[in-house]
Amino acid sequence: MVPATILEKPARPDHVRGVSENRSGGLPGWRAWMQPVTFLGLCMLAVVYGALTLLITNDRQEALANATRASENLVRIVEQSYSHIFQNVDTTLQLLRRASQLSKRPDELQAWLNDKAARTELEYRYAILDKDGVAIAASTGIGDGLTMMPRGQSFADREYFRRQKEASADELVFSEPLQSKLNNRSTIVVTRRLVAPDGTFAGVVAAIVTPEALVQVGIDLDLGTDGAFGLIGIDGIVRARAVNGKPQSDKVGASLGPTSSLLSHVITARNGHFFSTRNLDNYKRLVAYRVIGDYPLIAAVSVTDEHIYRHADQRAQIYWIIALLVTVAIFLGIRWGIAREQKLMAAQDDLRRSQERYRLVEEAVNDGIWDWNLETDEHYKSPHWKNIVGLAQDAPSPSLDSFIDSVYPDDRALVREALRAHLEDGRPYSVEFRVNRPDGRCVWVQTRGMAQRNAKGEPVRMVGTLTDITDRMQAEATLKESRNNLARAERLALLGHFKNDLASRTITWSDGIFAMFGFSPEHALTLRGFYELVLPEDRPTLKKAGIDAVAGREVPNFVLRARRNDGAIVDLELWMTPVRDGSGAITGVFGTIQDVTLRRRAEELLARANQELEARVSAHTAELAQEMRRREEAQMTLGQMQKMEAVGQLTAGVAHDFNNLLAVIAGSLEFVDYAAARGLTADPELVDAAMRATRRGRELVRRLLAFSRQTPLRAEPTPIDQMVLDTLRLLQRTLGQNIDLVTKLNAKGAVISVDRNQLANALLNLAINARDAMPDGGQITIATECRPCDPALAKSSRWPTGEEVRITISDTGSGMTEEVLARAAEPFFTTKADGLGSGLGLSMVQGFTEQSGGQLKIESAPRSGTSVTIRLPRVVSPCAAEEVDSPTAGADAEREKTVLLVEDDADVRIVAGAQLRHLGFKVHAVGNGMEALDLLVSPAKIDMLLTDVVLPGGLDGVALIREAMAARPGMGIVCMSGYDPAQKHRKWLSQQNITFLEKPFNTQKLGQALEAAVAH
Repeated sequence: MVPATILEKPARPDHVRGVSENRSGGLPGWRAWMQPVTFLGLCMLAVVYGALTLLITNDRQEALANATRASENLVRIVEQSYSHIFQNVDTTLQLLRRASQLSKRPDELQAWLNDKAARTELEYRYAILDKDGVAIAASTGIGDGLTMMPRGQSFADREYFRRQKEASADELVFSEPLQSKLNNRSTIVVTRRLVAPDGTFAGVVAAIVTPEALVQVGIDLDLGTDGAFGLIGIDGIVRARAVNGKPQSDKVGASLGPTSSLLSHVITARNGHFFSTRNLDNYKRLVAYRVIGDYPLIAAVSVTDEHIYRHADQRAQIYWIIALLVTVAIFLGIRWGIAREQKLMAAQDDLRRSQERYRLVEEAVNDGIWDWNLETDEHYKSPHWKNIVGLAQDAPSPSLDSFIDSVYPDDRALVREALRAHLEDGRPYSVEFRVNRPDGRCVWVQTRGMAQRNAKGEPVRMVGTLTDITDRMQAEATLKESRNNLARAERLALLGHFKNDLASRTITWSDGIFAMFGFSPEHALTLRGFYELVLPEDRPTLKKAGIDAVAGREVPNFVLRARRNDGAIVDLELWMTPVRDGSGAITGVFGTIQDVTLRRRAEELLARANQELEARVSAHTAELAQEMRRREEAQMTLGQMQKMEAVGQLTAGVAHDFNNLLAVIAGSLEFVDYAAARGLTADPELVDAAMRATRRGRELVRRLLAFSRQTPLRAEPTPIDQMVLDTLRLLQRTLGQNIDLVTKLNAKGAVISVDRNQLANALLNLAINARDAMPDGGQITIATECRPCDPALAKSSRWPTGEEVRITISDTGSGMTEEVLARAAEPFFTTKADGLGSGLGLSMVQGFTEQSGGQLKIESAPRSGTSVTIRLPRVVSPCAAEEVDSPTAGADAEREKTVLLVEDDADVRIVAGAQLRHLGFKVHAVGNGMEALDLLVSPAKIDMLLTDVVLPGGLDGVALIREAMAARPGMGIVCMSGYDPAQKHRKWLSQQNITFLEKPFNTQKLGQALEAAVAH
């Protein structure tokens, strides 16, 4: 592996090579600047100052928004305070007016006014003027130098008196600020008119308010430096103003003018905010205002722009300092780049001179050559090197990062570590890894190299070769896969094999035998050690079989007992056969050992059950009542034993079938092992025979699961009428000529979701039962129809259309009594003669129907025939299937994805991991749910989850899926198992659209399942 960029140039003739010898000192200035580092630095400067502008702008906008919200909240507080004050003043004036109308005596009014003035919250004073403007009563004696209206003094010339006198309606009038001649303080007079009983003007009632009292409402407001608030009339006259929390008396009475920004905004909106520079102190301010209720007054609050942007300006200074530092660093980087470019140009001549030498070496060998100058970071890769990794000869050489990217993801860390160990620790540099070529091929390569070091021991140069080892690695992978398949087959069948070489006197045991005896594969098990594990009474049989096998005589299979490492006794069945060379001479013995303990225990249990039955039947012959009861108990026990006998027969049949399958697998794998040991290719017919035996074993397991109602159904949309028509030919051949077969198909277009093979088996079982009920011939009718389902079922998601499809098979046979009908679907129950029926037909039909979400109904009566109805949910007819991408395209699209594989069986985990890698996925493989959960909550890159249902450690597959969905929503999930999960788990997986993959599976099915999970 060459972990760097190759800078290739055509070699120049010797007579022109000296031209570039002085490049390091004579490189033109413009060429030194025209380099990627320069453009990158300029781009970085543009980004830095663009970001600076954006940050400053955002900070100022945020500061303005915050100040606007704060100002509007503060002006609302001020407006509410002023509104409350003037409402109190107006209420007092109206009370004063009412008091003056009820009492004509000035001394009474004077006393009332003094009392009222003492009870006001602020320094307000009140007075009553008659129609001539003379004060007939006024507040006195309270206040510090407060301007008052002395009794007897005339105020007829005041503007507020004239306005009330000339007014045609009663209104609250606010005067302009008035300057007191006594103490030079400003006051505001608020008045209402008095009306005589005849409706004529009778004077005014007045309230005297000082600006200093009005600004007290906002004295504690935080408006920042030079922040101000005040009270302005609609006429533009300032009634009160405070800056920095202090009253500003010199501005009271000032006029804003008709063109004031405040008055122009009040015309369009009663409240709002704006920026203004035309104000009383020429500060640029943010002004927030609100009109006070129905009064001709405006409450205003303002803050300076200096206060608004103080924090933003501080951050802007920091931004500018950072930007200047970055600018200096970028210019230093550009200068460093220029110096580096000059050194690289000077070193190119040395590289060109060495290329000719490498070309001559490469022509003599079949390896690609590479050369790496660690000081200048210059590289050379030969044409054959490029050919190995799939690059065109004129293609630019890859950089270090791009070449590492072409290395297979699982091998990148290995490549980097090998290079580091060589350069830093001096370890030999030789590593094998995979490379993804641009044409999509993945090749295995081996690279070797050695670093040259300077006087200090530092590496300065490294040269090496690259070799294509794809053919060798593929052969090793094929051999490893064959051995793994053999190990899996032995583990599944509780089987192991051995080979005794007579010439070398050595014996080889498979891992299955070590597992059988409870030893680890590293245990040193000799032939004598195996002989001692066998129980003493069975050792002669083993010794005789060994002698016969070495002598070339046929050795029948036999069973012996042995003691495991943990002390348990196991029953072992052995097969032995001599191994011959090409001349026919016996060179050794090959044999297989199978653990048949469970089978033998089942046979012993059945024999013991039969003995107990005989003892129980013959033990009691006493009284008649007890005899009848005991006979009934014996009959029930007999039925149970018959079931056990059927189970024993089933076990024996399974053992027979499995022994046949294992014979095929063992024989085929023996020849595969023989061929692999000699570097030959195994006979394809033997491999096909082993694969067919594997498929037969899978079908045998599937039939067993169907018998126990644990088989996973392969449901698919099925037109029911067409299904019945397809089954008729098989039924006609099976039923015979004396049976009339009639069909009434009335479910045209109806589609159900079932396993077609299972449904065909169910129809065949029901038809055979009907035929057996009519030994003299008769008629069998198969009818289909659609009907609305029960309302309770219509609410279930398994009945999406609210309709059901009924398949009815009826006959004209002898029928059944109520007692027989009650037990008709019971497993092992049959009314047929011994040997004519197992009693499993109706039970299996019922199991299939319930697994398909339907119901089975049986109706019968003696001499009236039998009618069996299968009720299944109707589904929506599927649309035409869309074209899908080829498997290759799907695999290519998923090459970069990572799959978390969770499987407790180590061998299955190895095979599934290999299949995933073959499909192009990265794999994290763990053995239990807790390890998988640790990876899911970690930062590791995981795109998909492939998990078994049954897992050790307290966290099964379904629980792990729930945790994965919570930790990584949207992640593709595939669930796999050797049997169908529980009903509640199966329903939940279906609701979550989680793909279920049945074991065993091949690589194609695994790829399709992963693609389906990604589509979900």
